[in-house]
Amino acid sequence: MAIGATTDQQITATTAIGRNQSKLTIAAWMRRPTSGSRQNCGFLTGNWHGLVHFSDNNIYFVFSPVAGNNNWGRCAADITGWNHFAHVYDGTKTGNARVEGYLNGTSSITLYSGTAPAATTVDNANAEAFSIGRDSVNNTWSSGDFAEVAIWQEALTAQDVNSLSKGVSPANVRPDSLKLYIPGVRNIIDYKANLTLTNTNTTVANHPRVYA
Repeated sequence: MAIGATTDQQITATTAIGRNQSKLTIAAWMRRPTSGSRQNCGFLTGNWHGLVHFSDNNIYFVFSPVAGNNNWGRCAADITGWNHFAHVYDGTKTGNARVEGYLNGTSSITLYSGTAPAATTVDNANAEAFSIGRDSVNNTWSSGDFAEVAIWQEALTAQDVNSLSKGVSPANVRPDSLKLYIPGVRNIIDYKANLTLTNTNTTVANHPRVYA
């Protein structure tokens, strides 16, 4: 089962786990029902850090160091159904090598806008606004479903991300660095840190099996 979202449906939480980090990874399974629909997940109040499969059929791996800056890595992906997405940020690297975007376990960014900073933001409370289902900057809501949403204070390796895309549970990938884990199975709970989640009218639907 998975979190299902349509207009005016979202999961929200307030958390500082994405603030002032030199390494951060967001990963999730997202189901896109139709071409041209939208799916959003991450710290997207102010375009801080997250995953956006936009209506222009591109995936945006957002990494804005200043609120409102439209910085991203992008790849074209006019795909539907369940797919695995991961946004890996490593501020210890140089320039836009700091950002990797993965689709189904494969590094996929083909174009960048802006330059990735050396650390995530510390200067705005919006950087603590986590959501599944809404991109408040563009005021866009998601359609489709979400499952196995997770955040690590670590830059996952390509092997780590590939494992997730094959169905390995986030709980079994770099568990010491895992800070948020929302499987979306039968209920809406953060199993890692018991983060308080606000559920606005979301539902449940089938999602891919997790193997380990």
